[in-house]
Amino acid sequence: MLSWFPVVSVTGPRQSGKSTLIKNMLPDYEYVNLEDETTRISAIDDPVGFIRSHGAKLIIDEAQHAPGLFSQIQVAADERGGMGQYVLSGSQTSSWRSALGQSPAGRVGMLQLPPLSYEEAIQPEPGLTADEFMFRGGYPHLYDVSTPNDIYFHDNGLLNYLLGIHSAEELLNDPKRGDVFENLIISETVKRYLNKNKDGELYFYRDTNQSEIDLVDATQRRSPTLIEIKSRMTPRPDFFRHLATVGEELGVPVDRRIVVYRGTENFTGKNGRHVTVERYLER
Repeated sequence: MLSWFPVVSVTGPRQSGKSTLIKNMLPDYEYVNLEDETTRISAIDDPVGFIRSHGAKLIIDEAQHAPGLFSQIQVAADERGGMGQYVLSGSQTSSWRSALGQSPAGRVGMLQLPPLSYEEAIQPEPGLTADEFMFRGGYPHLYDVSTPNDIYFHDNGLLNYLLGIHSAEELLNDPKRGDVFENLIISETVKRYLNKNKDGELYFYRDTNQSEIDLVDATQRRSPTLIEIKSRMTPRPDFFRHLATVGEELGVPVDRRIVVYRGTENFTGKNGRHVTVERYLER
């Protein structure tokens, strides 16, 4: 993306690994962090002087602290010409989104970096189970050592912390296990599309007959996938109760009606497919 845009913005939740990734990938870029108070005050009080005091190939971390910098970055990038001049990293805020949104087309490349997906997390730790990942989540620092309305969290580790769940074993016996498992599948589906630089069209379905589908993946408009999410390990025919009726009404073929569950067997029945959580997360 640095070869396509003069400015690249990398956003994502705190501790998702943005700074480490950028510094490791761009060792020849100058790095400044606006978490440092002196640096932040300089950037806010004198954005023109701040940008002029640094050359091209500059990483500005925690850039959301000085949204006023952005207009001056655009000016400097236009004057110098060329691609890959500035990399802006930080957590999204309303003022930062507004500043980025005012950029003319072709000026800024935007990347989102969510926490690690299961597929990424098992690369340094092949023995990581889906149940353990469902508890720990995907914030990188957990792996580096190695060795009302529905609300969904990007990371299951944060969700479990807020629920007061302290281990994978405790989670598997907690009444909220089903909700946490559903959050895992939905958040990993979102990450899958983000990592491919695609906008996934993901929906919850409920009709006037109160038939519900946990996840409708309509990213491929002509061939949507209906997904029910079950935290049990034993396959059951009634898992397909709504998948069968809704699938028939919407014309979704059997092979695109899926139950994701914690069992060990992948197989297809007359109403749809049972898919293990490991198979779903690794596809």
